[in-house]
Amino acid sequence: TILVADRIVMAPGITFDSVPGLGNSEKMPHAWQAGTQTTLLANQLKSMPAGLGHNVVLTIPKTPYRCPPGPYERACLIADWLRLNRPGSRIIVLDANPDLVVEKDNFLRAFNGLYSNIVEYHNNAEIAFANPAEMSLTTVAGDVVRGDVINMIPRQRAGALITTVGLNNATEGRFAGVNVLSYASTVAGAEKIHIIGDASATTQPKAGHIANQEAKVCADAISRILSGGSP
Repeated sequence: TILVADRIVMAPGITFDSVPGLGNSEKMPHAWQAGTQTTLLANQLKSMPAGLGHNVVLTIPKTPYRCPPGPYERACLIADWLRLNRPGSRIIVLDANPDLVVEKDNFLRAFNGLYSNIVEYHNNAEIAFANPAEMSLTTVAGDVVRGDVINMIPRQRAGALITTVGLNNATEGRFAGVNVLSYASTVAGAEKIHIIGDASATTQPKAGHIANQEAKVCADAISRILSGGSP
């Protein structure tokens, strides 16, 4: 079926980079899309033994990624769960970024205070290789980190449709460049295609409430354009 339109709005979300060594293994779920993945992570946590030497490993990808505070919030939630249900266990946070991306004071207070004996945080810890058989990750620096549970959140890019149609002209080809007055593509000849949500490249965080506002701005702009006006 071919549909013809005066304007097209796309919101294909995100997709993930492949992680060398990981393949299709479900042993290291990203759990960054709800459903099967979050259930996998929850079940793995429930099966984890308690005590010293038993660890959860959580990776944070390079920016931009969906929900900037999300991985840090998850680290705190898991730390609290470990404190109550698996005393003696730790969560090791491997952040590919040079520093905490958001709310640095709040999360450092949690990591270094409330959960100081549970959270072990490392920055500049980009993942180079995953080994599901050994439940280990190797960083670009060559460090090998093992865990009973590994929440491997890969680096992200716009949904595949953006690349397929050639609108991935921003952020090293990862996301779609847009004019934020209308969210129209900045690719020459594609100005009547609008991209909103996580797939677009703007200075705004990739968060649900932001996507909601982008949709409203985009709809208002299209209404004005189709009425002969401007955004």
